[in-house]
Amino acid sequence: MRNRLLAAAAWATALASASVARAGPGARVARPDAPVSIADVKDKLVVLATDAGHYVVIEPFALGSEHFYFGDGKRLYRQRTFGGGRDGDKQFSRRFWSPRVDHVAEIGFRDGAWYVQCADRKTPLAVAPEPEAARVLDKATFYGPLWRRQAYHLSRDDRGRYYYVDRLRDEYGGKGFRLFVGFKGRMKLTKLVNVVSDSEGDIFATRRGDLRLVMGRDRKNATWHRGKKKVPLTTVPLVENLVLIYDELGVYDGQVLGTPCDYY
Repeated sequence: MRNRLLAAAAWATALASASVARAGPGARVARPDAPVSIADVKDKLVVLATDAGHYVVIEPFALGSEHFYFGDGKRLYRQRTFGGGRDGDKQFSRRFWSPRVDHVAEIGFRDGAWYVQCADRKTPLAVAPEPEAARVLDKATFYGPLWRRQAYHLSRDDRGRYYYVDRLRDEYGGKGFRLFVGFKGRMKLTKLVNVVSDSEGDIFATRRGDLRLVMGRDRKNATWHRGKKKVPLTTVPLVENLVLIYDELGVYDGQVLGTPCDYY
């Protein structure tokens, strides 16, 4: 297909979504509530509407553009994208981060019509009438991505109890570690009183003081300490288990990620 760009970067971005890398010293920390400007591309943006009152604002046929937003028409959030394709002005697609969806999360233009696809579900999008589009572009506030956390570590014991750690994404400082413990669908946030995270590994100590999750330098050999008892844990790969993490463990139940696939 002419000018076709394959979504080969999908794995790279998925890895970034679950990365254990830290923001470097002196790295600029983003303000989560800071609006972003669309002034430079405003006349290039297309406003797409759904029957449920949501909007997609996107710079079409621009695979490298960061201007791809979703929201309610008042607040729209940028989507994290990692691939797509284009065939002149006939076909266009952008894949976006949506970890609750197994396989495809994509917005596209094909056969003269726009759509958003979440797994096997494909929802048509209509180009908003000019007055409606102008209202969205003029009145809405545009932000960076809504979701600010990322997976850091997941492991389980031989009884099926999971131990999950997340943190703030690098652009928000990369700290704010949280530990959840429990069986699938019933995991609970565990209060941490001490966090050690350095080049040699991690220690997450709970409020009681006798419960600790300890990981080695490679973040793969984790152990759960309960008093003097040590329970070896099996490390669960993050990238291959994003649907488990975001949809099945129960850690993020009821929380909106800010993507079209929250609704479609």
